[in-house]
Amino acid sequence: MRKTIVKTTAVTVLVMLLLELCLVAAFYPALFESDGGFTEKLSQIDRILEKRCIYDLDKDAAVENMLKTYIGSLGDIHSAYYTAEEYAKYQEEQQGNFTGIGVTVSYVETIPSSGLPVFRVLGNSPAEKAGILPCDGIVSVNGEALEGMPYNEAFSKFSGEEGTTLSVGVLRNGEAFSFDIVRTKFLQREIDYRILDGDIGFIRIHEFNLNAYEEFSAALRSLLQSGVKGFIFDVRNNPGGDLNTVCSMVDLLVAEDELIVLQYKDDEEILRSTPNRMTDLPMVVLLNSGSASASEMFSSSLRDLNAAPLVGEVSYGKGVGQTTLPLRDGSALHITTFRYLTKSRTDYNGKGLTPDYTVPLPAEVASRFYAMTDAEDTQLNKAVEVLRGAVSPEKQEKQ
Repeated sequence: MRKTIVKTTAVTVLVMLLLELCLVAAFYPALFESDGGFTEKLSQIDRILEKRCIYDLDKDAAVENMLKTYIGSLGDIHSAYYTAEEYAKYQEEQQGNFTGIGVTVSYVETIPSSGLPVFRVLGNSPAEKAGILPCDGIVSVNGEALEGMPYNEAFSKFSGEEGTTLSVGVLRNGEAFSFDIVRTKFLQREIDYRILDGDIGFIRIHEFNLNAYEEFSAALRSLLQSGVKGFIFDVRNNPGGDLNTVCSMVDLLVAEDELIVLQYKDDEEILRSTPNRMTDLPMVVLLNSGSASASEMFSSSLRDLNAAPLVGEVSYGKGVGQTTLPLRDGSALHITTFRYLTKSRTDYNGKGLTPDYTVPLPAEVASRFYAMTDAEDTQLNKAVEVLRGAVSPEKQEKQ
């Protein structure tokens, strides 16, 4: 990723900086009412640097770093200041757009001879189309062996401009493969679905990005037309996404009712579902420690409104939401502006949702989550069992 630095004179930059700070001071005077004042102190520091420091100060970078630290002082891991370049990238990702080859890899301190492990291959990505699979070990990039490299150095080898080709050497079950993959912009597939055991609709939701709703409604429609008797919704390893998108998706599954409570700084708002329900079939939700934010809202809402059992492991625990506010120069503030609760008023922030059926996934299987078989997936098997109990008159005993 390249960063363009606009060069100008020190005097011009300092004047611009002081004007910006004066504007901030007008809105937040308490921040600048200490002895001497913030702007005066900054002027003193700047004069000292100009007279004494042997290094030149990049004032564009200084301002950006100051703003990042300023927002970081909130002590909120979810809030951030985005530069114009970072905000543009954030907007692309919210739309489900990515540029690259489309793989996520597992962290290893030093790359072993078996290669850098591929954890997941994003749907619709160049890597998926080329034939890369989860659990492949990437042993070389553009002819350079990765064995023995620190993780960060190896990971940096994947960076490159859109339209350029990445040559990847892979080990798969001891057999060597090579792929030439063009880095391109792609719209990530958010929904994968299929039929289990002849009559159970299985839908995996990867993220609640803006394109997820259309994919989700199409999956529901297809499975209903196939005559399924119930649904398993899998939000394991789903980090969340867009609030409006997840509300619209839950809306397809529940009767008209209180859906979510948004608690702002000084008031609250209650969002209600509409009569748009597509199905009232029994359903179960799979979740784990990687299920966060919108995934937890999805799970908690279905448990509150449909009595849908949750199967798996305690979720991440993020019950607060952020608003992204663009600034005039193309940068943005991404700050926490509300808490959200579902109808039961369950506050899972910092605690996570406790499933109705706690089922661990063995660590070795979890490490190859996207390559495991149905037989190995203890959580999925329990979800099928629970759903069968809801579909048939016989109820399963909780464990």
